[in-house]
Amino acid sequence: MNPFGRSNPQQQSRQRQQAWWEGKKKAKRRRFRVEEEQRQEAASETRGRGTAASTSTVAQPQRAIPPAKPVSTQPGRVRRIGRVFLGGLLLAAAAVMVLAFWPAAIPLFLLGLWVLRPQRRVVETGVASSVDLRYSSDGGQALAFRMQRWNRRGERLSPVAVVMEGKELRGQIRDGDRVEVSGKRGKGGSLDARSVLCLDTGQIVDMKRPGVVASVAGVLMFIISIGLFVLVLAGIFSAIGNAF
Repeated sequence: MNPFGRSNPQQQSRQRQQAWWEGKKKAKRRRFRVEEEQRQEAASETRGRGTAASTSTVAQPQRAIPPAKPVSTQPGRVRRIGRVFLGGLLLAAAAVMVLAFWPAAIPLFLLGLWVLRPQRRVVETGVASSVDLRYSSDGGQALAFRMQRWNRRGERLSPVAVVMEGKELRGQIRDGDRVEVSGKRGKGGSLDARSVLCLDTGQIVDMKRPGVVASVAGVLMFIISIGLFVLVLAGIFSAIGNAF
């Protein structure tokens, strides 16, 4: 400062330059703060919409849209009963042929054992996405979602479709939950799930199956049909033997 109390022109220039830089920094910080708040608000709104659209619950399902075509609620059970019925018929025919001393009994017996072979269980682990709970016309439910998978090296694998069908869903899963699916392979590489374990919450999600009375009635009908089939075959073979 000079003796007359006035600032040096160079000093005034430095002060103006410093004030300009300070204002620019404050504006930049203010703009960054506003953009960060906007990003957080957009992320929270997106996360809220995704959770509301994808949550599947038993008591109060978030989305219950009837499908265009009725959903078969128990295709796995129907296929299993048909396989057991066919295997029983083959074994019964083999037994009758053995009694009649027919050499064709051996391949029929082996074919019946192959049909009745136990199905291999598959366990897959991944992340659930596109969770959807559907209702059929006969009151059944179908839980469907896609499971994102990775191998041990962290490489992304192709997603697999998971379907669980039954009378009533017990438990819930959401998009983004880590799940462990236990079931068997279906058509097109999909998984017919028997149960789903949510690894994030430890909750087991499964379907309520038909009652004990219905299962016992089905078994009794199967046994009666096998007995009738054996009796008919025995009558046919005895008539053929008497004819010759």
